[in-house]
Amino acid sequence: MSPVNIFRAFVFFLSLIFFSVSTSTVSAQTPSTKDLLLSWLTTNQDQNGDNKVNSLDFAILTGTSAPTSTPSPAPTPPSGSAVFQLFGTVNISSTNFNVNGAGSNVDSIDFWEAPDPTQSLMFVTSKSANRVEVWRYPFNVANSPATIEANACMTTVGTNGVAVDQETDKLYITTSYGNKICVFNLPSLTLSATITTPATSSWLEPNLALLKLSDGQKRLYISYDTRVYIYNPDTGANLGQFTPTKGLETMFGDNYYQQLYIPDENGRTGIYSYTPAGQSISSFGNGVFNSDEEGIWVYSCPSSGIGDNGEGFIIVSDQISALTEFEVFNRKTKQHLGKLTITGVNNTDGISITQQSSPAYPLGLFAAIDDDTSAVGVKWETIFSAIRATGANFTCGS
Repeated sequence: MSPVNIFRAFVFFLSLIFFSVSTSTVSAQTPSTKDLLLSWLTTNQDQNGDNKVNSLDFAILTGTSAPTSTPSPAPTPPSGSAVFQLFGTVNISSTNFNVNGAGSNVDSIDFWEAPDPTQSLMFVTSKSANRVEVWRYPFNVANSPATIEANACMTTVGTNGVAVDQETDKLYITTSYGNKICVFNLPSLTLSATITTPATSSWLEPNLALLKLSDGQKRLYISYDTRVYIYNPDTGANLGQFTPTKGLETMFGDNYYQQLYIPDENGRTGIYSYTPAGQSISSFGNGVFNSDEEGIWVYSCPSSGIGDNGEGFIIVSDQISALTEFEVFNRKTKQHLGKLTITGVNNTDGISITQQSSPAYPLGLFAAIDDDTSAVGVKWETIFSAIRATGANFTCGS
């Protein structure tokens, strides 16, 4: 049918509409002339495929071309929203510090965030020497004392796990090949308590994690070989134990989601989530890791580290001997976002994060063990800048 005839048909049907509306009543069972016309227009004249009758559909009647439909752009997240997009693999070429202290075969790291950021401390455990390195802000200066050692609790070969309770200013240290959790006051570093576990001298590499329950109580977890013991850190009471689904060494307690994350160290099948009592929940990250899954930490939003809205990301060290890959997951969705590498850093065990703002590190920093020898630190500004250079939007928002 020619455009002229189509136009005439359109005018004819349009006149029928007005006539029908003004002079007749149509039963609910019989379609009106108006409905028939709209059906015909939608079926035959829907030029832009939107299932609606509008001016675009009548462009052909006037001999003009309908404009090409352009896909709508992806919605822009509301201002202030957290966004963590895929970024591939990003290398960080330099560090802010690389410290090698009195420890031997160093393993795990944690920070104590002092009320005055310039007085904060970094602790590094030592599996082959019975001491803990203590580094004073900006974490490349040996503290005085420079180590924790020669006390009534640390009496075995070395130290392994470390955890800091920022609310109570307590430092927890596990002894290698032993059955002790040593509790120290901060910042004085004086021994305040000893928690004795059922471990024997053959149980290796005990690690620690803290979790604050929704009712305000806390749980202290210590891992040995294939099992995890649960303690009340305030009283030292043993509250039970559980055997994780897969292998274990390191752990992290996510206060917001009330979950304990445990990487499958040797199996490389991902990270497994457990309730505070040790019941299995879910897993993520299968197929991501190329070597042992070691240190794990959570970066929480807001980026100030004050408060927690459940957004953020999880970092797990992929202990590749040539160059460690730090696997990054969306904390909320558990989607794998990408890999971070740091030039010269390999065979990493423990990692840690501080989000405390300070003159040297306005957004805090990321710290990792380098080849059992030293601890390196990179400020978050450097990491975020490198990720965003890939074009990825990567932010906690405002």
